[in-house]
Amino acid sequence: MRKVVQSVVLACLLFLMSGCKTTGVVPIEYDLSCDPSQAIGVDGQTFNVHTTKTPDLACSLAGLRDLDHPDARQALNGAAVSAELSARVPNNNFMERFSYECVDWAKKAAAFPGFEDEASYWHGLCLGNAVRNTPLKALRGLNQLEKTLLHAKETVPDIDEGGPLRVLGMLYIKAPAWPTGVGDSDLGLELLEEAVQKHPDHPLNHLFYAYALLDAAEDSEAATSELEIGLEKLEDPRFSEAAPYWKKEAISLAKELKIPLPE
Repeated sequence: MRKVVQSVVLACLLFLMSGCKTTGVVPIEYDLSCDPSQAIGVDGQTFNVHTTKTPDLACSLAGLRDLDHPDARQALNGAAVSAELSARVPNNNFMERFSYECVDWAKKAAAFPGFEDEASYWHGLCLGNAVRNTPLKALRGLNQLEKTLLHAKETVPDIDEGGPLRVLGMLYIKAPAWPTGVGDSDLGLELLEEAVQKHPDHPLNHLFYAYALLDAAEDSEAATSELEIGLEKLEDPRFSEAAPYWKKEAISLAKELKIPLPE
């Protein structure tokens, strides 16, 4: 029998077992009804992880892990799938482990000439997610994280519809300022505004900008406007499977702004 499950995390994802179920916006339950070798993305073809159901992402990750020598595109798919799964599990431990796996996939992709730039975005995105709940680790890695995301911003600013702009922007908003860290609220606001202007159809650009407007600029009126736009963009079919998880960010922000969410 071919070995499919290669980690405790994936075991909990692929098998419907008591003790492995997690809860969140959408309960996460999986069974081993897939053929990982034929799963989406295992052939290296690019696909939209935001419209892919969670069991199919888990199946894809199993197939990608089974590859002896993944090429650059397969490694980038591994990074994208791991990043997406990290956002869909409510358990911080699983989130951190998927994020570090994403970093590993990004490093594999970066080893191939010509793929360093795209890989730098996934590396920066997932490294930031991996340390978000461990402040000491985050502080130690701020300079490297900034360097990685600056490289992505300069070389592939439009990947993931402005991903480097919004991730670097949020880093500047949330990180402590000099001399402790790299935080710069003005620069963060500038980058997030640029993300909204260049890629107005991605909901996270608006949701992140709304957070920054409230946190850094203390402009609740502008933040409310951006939040409402972000909520509208969550209805886009291109984000159908990711939207319920992203909406958690919107709910938290709406509570802070004291505005009602639409049903």
